[in-house]
Amino acid sequence: MALLNAWYIKNPPWKQVNRQANNAGQFDPQWEETEARCRAVMELRMRFVPYLHAAFVRYRREGLPPFRALVMDYPDDPQTWRIDNQYLMGDGLLVAPVVAGEAERAVYLPEGEWFDYWTGERHAGRQRVKIHVPLECIPLFVRAGTLLPLAGPTLHTDDSRSWHITALAYGGGTVAGTLFEDDGGLDPGLTEVRLRWDGAGSSGSVERWGAGRGPRYEIIAWKRIE
Repeated sequence: MALLNAWYIKNPPWKQVNRQANNAGQFDPQWEETEARCRAVMELRMRFVPYLHAAFVRYRREGLPPFRALVMDYPDDPQTWRIDNQYLMGDGLLVAPVVAGEAERAVYLPEGEWFDYWTGERHAGRQRVKIHVPLECIPLFVRAGTLLPLAGPTLHTDDSRSWHITALAYGGGTVAGTLFEDDGGLDPGLTEVRLRWDGAGSSGSVERWGAGRGPRYEIIAWKRIE
C-alpha cells in the first residue's frame, strides 16, 4: 500500500504545504515543479510493483520481510550491524534515503558488486561511497546478478501497461528472477513466472507454473546493465 495522508487539506500537499493557505486555495508559485517531482516518485513506485509483489509472496511463504536491515542478508559483515539509515528492498535493491537539507550522503555497499539505479555506475562492494543526491532522486543501488522487472508507470494495476515488463539484467552472465501472476482474489491463485537470460540474443526465456487465471505479464524488452 502507498498512502498519502492529507485529509486535513482541500488540495494536494504538493500545491501548498501550509494548511491555512492550502484550504484558502493559495498555491505555492513553484507547485507545478513540485507536482512533477512527486509524480515521478509515484510512477517509480508503480514500476516496482511486480518486483514488490514477488517479494511479498516470498514474505507470505517464508517469512522474509520485503523491507529489511542489511544485517539480515549480510550477518557476517560487521559493517552492516549498526546501519539503520539504509535498507534492502527485496533481494536485489538497496535503498539509502536522505532527509530534509541533505544533498549528499555516504552509502555502505555490502559484498558483491552494485549498480547505481539512476546512472548505471558500477561499484565494488564492502566499501562506503559518497554520493550527491539530486532532490528528485531517491538513492537506489541494484545488486549484480539481479533481474529487475519494471512495469509501465501506470495509475493502477488494472491498466494493462502495468503488466508490460522491461527486464533489466544487472551484471554479466546468466541472470534469473521470479514473478507471480495474481488473480486478485482474497486467497489468490498464483502462477509462478520464471525469467532467465544469458545475454545471448535479444530476449530471454519465460516459463510458467501454476493455475492462476489472472492477467499475464508480457516481457516487452530485455536490457543488460554492466
